Amino acid sequence: MTAGSTVELVKLRKAYGTTVAVDGIDLRIAAGSYCCLLGPSGCGKTSTLRMIAGHEDITDGDLLIGDTVVNDDPPAKRGTAMMFQSYALFPHLDCTDNVAFSLKMKGVAKEERRRRAAEMLNLVDMGKYAGRLPSQLSGGQQQRVALARALITRPGVLLLDEPLSALDPFLRVRMREELKRLHRDIGITFIHVTHSQTEAMALADLAVVMNQGRIEQAGPPRELFTQPRTAFVARFIGGHNVIEAGAIGGGVAGDAGRCAVRADRIQLGGGGLPTEIQVEGTVRSLEYHGASVHLNLDVTTNVEADAIQYFRANIPTTYLDTPIPDPEVTISADRQTVSVKSSVRVPTTLIRVLGIDSLPIIVENRVRRQMSGGLELALVLDVTGSMATDNRIGKLRDAATTLVNILFGNQTDTQKLWISVVPYSAEVNLGTGHADWMTLSGPSTGAYSPSSWRGCVEARPSPYDEDDTPPMVAGFKRFLYPSTKSMNNGKGGGDNDWPTITDTGTYTNSNDRTGPNLGCGFPVLPLTNVKQDLLDRIATLQPVSRGGTMANLGLQAGWFTLSPRWRGLWGGATPKGMPLDYGSPEMSKAIVLVTDGENGWFDYSKPPTGDYTAYGRIDDGRLGTKSFSESTAEINKRMARLCEKLKTPGVLDTDGNPKPGITIYTITIGQTDANTQALYRTCASQPSYYWDTPSPDQLKSVFQSIGSQLSNLRLEQ
Repeated sequence: MTAGSTVELVKLRKAYGTTVAVDGIDLRIAAGSYCCLLGPSGCGKTSTLRMIAGHEDITDGDLLIGDTVVNDDPPAKRGTAMMFQSYALFPHLDCTDNVAFSLKMKGVAKEERRRRAAEMLNLVDMGKYAGRLPSQLSGGQQQRVALARALITRPGVLLLDEPLSALDPFLRVRMREELKRLHRDIGITFIHVTHSQTEAMALADLAVVMNQGRIEQAGPPRELFTQPRTAFVARFIGGHNVIEAGAIGGGVAGDAGRCAVRADRIQLGGGGLPTEIQVEGTVRSLEYHGASVHLNLDVTTNVEADAIQYFRANIPTTYLDTPIPDPEVTISADRQTVSVKSSVRVPTTLIRVLGIDSLPIIVENRVRRQMSGGLELALVLDVTGSMATDNRIGKLRDAATTLVNILFGNQTDTQKLWISVVPYSAEVNLGTGHADWMTLSGPSTGAYSPSSWRGCVEARPSPYDEDDTPPMVAGFKRFLYPSTKSMNNGKGGGDNDWPTITDTGTYTNSNDRTGPNLGCGFPVLPLTNVKQDLLDRIATLQPVSRGGTMANLGLQAGWFTLSPRWRGLWGGATPKGMPLDYGSPEMSKAIVLVTDGENGWFDYSKPPTGDYTAYGRIDDGRLGTKSFSESTAEINKRMARLCEKLKTPGVLDTDGNPKPGITIYTITIGQTDANTQALYRTCASQPSYYWDTPSPDQLKSVFQSIGSQLSNLRLEQ
């Protein structure tokens, strides 16, 4: 086997448009070492691995393997091999031919490549299964075959992209032992990407903790555990208790006024403990974990002392030779805002002739406590024609703008806040840039002539209109509103007589329009962290007449923008590493869903009955009925099930994937239908997260309330 190679990253940077995934990192991995790159989803570890492999272009910096800069070298010439998370075995080839495939591509003779394949299979203890197909192997056995295939090219560096994540816990431990043995036996350099702290601690000589595209700390796992340099490393690697210094007696110091306390060094008790290092708190929850018990405590911090320290760090001790005393400290009822105020009288000079010997000077500051955590948010907004009533759409634009301004504050962009805008009517517009998602049989692009497809799609057949299945598994069909010109022997008279096109994309509040995209609204803006892009898109929203209201499809599209199953699919401003996994450290997900109408079809005054929507016409019976009322009831049922799927956290679905646990806020405008009110009230994560606003003038205050709640989920920079 080839000797291991050193790998060196010099100011390595990767950007996707304006989004920086890897931010100028420096790292040297010694030859023959086992390096683990770990961190939360979206931290840049996989982008780093793919740049090393040559599967991603390098934006800036240098990558050296051995003594050679390989920035522009193709993957096959770097002396690396990649083992993918999915294994990517050919289902029609047996183990031997799967392992030997790369040698076949290089023109190695059949006898030689099969001999070397047998060696590799024996190395991973799979020699006795050489003639089996992948479908006849367990997950662990498939992984060993994939590992043998990667090693057969005799690489100097083996790259492993979360190789153990798909295995059950017992098999994961066994395969960890196998990887450790193989590394020891063959001696090449291993670079292993993982989310698991346990994997990194068990396998690595060098553990590299990444966060927001940067290296937080790199070193031996024991060093990272016992001597974390930042609060993030302490929490991520060790699960340490990171406590504000103000909560600890004796003036214990730490990173930014914090210290890390190992869980195995803590004693619980009501008295008799050392008084110099002690934390008082209230137990809020208890979790039994077998070998350990996890307690969630609210600790008491010395807020007043912290506020005075902050004041002294920013305000001089004297002004015009007059001492400034310690400030008065006022804490808000929610303990989130701290105000400090100090006053002093300073002597005058010029105005003393007027009898004024001194002037009062008041120094005041206010600090809002910032909560740890980022946010992915989908704004799912009704743009149906009824939103023109009482200028509801204008009031909605103002309210959504207010929310964006609250969340971003003075920042123009931030890596901790990502928002999508999802307008909906009776269809959803996924954009014209995703033609590869249109895999269901449907109209060709030429069918829209003399116009062109605007980007709307039809609802996918059940059950795919109630989940987040990605388009490569369940594709879409282009939305095309059929022409009624052929009615009455070609004289028309129906609800959409085209090819004469009056629905050109310039949205007007009129039902009397014609064209293949009739009723198709504005395209989805996927997750972006650029404030102005969001404000610009919100400012363009106008009512879209015809079709009806299908809020379930809007809610589903909002889920598409937040679901990790859609990671890397949206493109544009959304980085390839997003959306993040559910439950990612310091990242929450939320949806704001707004409507002003009941779900169902709009029925224009001209035939046929019921407009064409994402579910076709009412008489098509795609929802199992041709009744307007029964169709509304069916859409509501599907939406209710969708809401439950989105909200339920902490358990696995039938495929073994964690359920989202997305926070949902719902708003109805001018709604008098009791069934619709009940649907949106139940859809919200809790009753207080539902607002029924009789007047659109109330929207701004509702969005302000939501903004104040969501801002507590966001980590400011």
